[in-house]
Amino acid sequence: AAGPAAAAAGAGAGPGPGPGPGSAGLPALSAPVYSLVTRCEAGGGAAGPWALNLVTYASPVALRPRRAYALGLFEGTLSRENLLRERRGLLQVLREEHAGLTDLLGRQSSRDVDKLAAAEAAGHAVRGDALGGFPALAGAAAWLEVAVTDGPFDRGDHAVVLLDVLAECPGAEPGGGPVLYSGKLRELGIL
Repeated sequence: AAGPAAAAAGAGAGPGPGPGPGSAGLPALSAPVYSLVTRCEAGGGAAGPWALNLVTYASPVALRPRRAYALGLFEGTLSRENLLRERRGLLQVLREEHAGLTDLLGRQSSRDVDKLAAAEAAGHAVRGDALGGFPALAGAAAWLEVAVTDGPFDRGDHAVVLLDVLAECPGAEPGGGPVLYSGKLRELGIL
């Protein structure tokens, strides 16, 4: 994905597999791909009570006293608004079988589409109460219930937040396929 679509997906610095603007000629790195589930305000619009988006700017940053992540949230997304308001969400570690959901999760807005229903219609089972009361894709490699502890820190098109992991567990389908990496999405021509 190039331009706004890549940014909306939280994707790498530039189009395709090469270096992007400001990367000082460094090659694009491959990172695990996540989806963030957040609770919408009452009414929720097209998303219903939940919003989902694609996240590739996510990194573990601490183990003790509690596991912590840093997360980059694209400006203007419903998921960003929800996470900053509610201060809680669910990160799900996607598998390669979820590569086909990239357009849905990363390029479409939860303001316009019920992404859980669309994922289910595309053949991906949804578990209604995966962890912490959040729904999730049953085939995800893992679920992490998270809470915002610091931020947002404005970084232009993304804001960075620090998250504590409150609870975690493997997805409902252990032994599934490999974890999805951004490099695989580039290899498939999706990013």
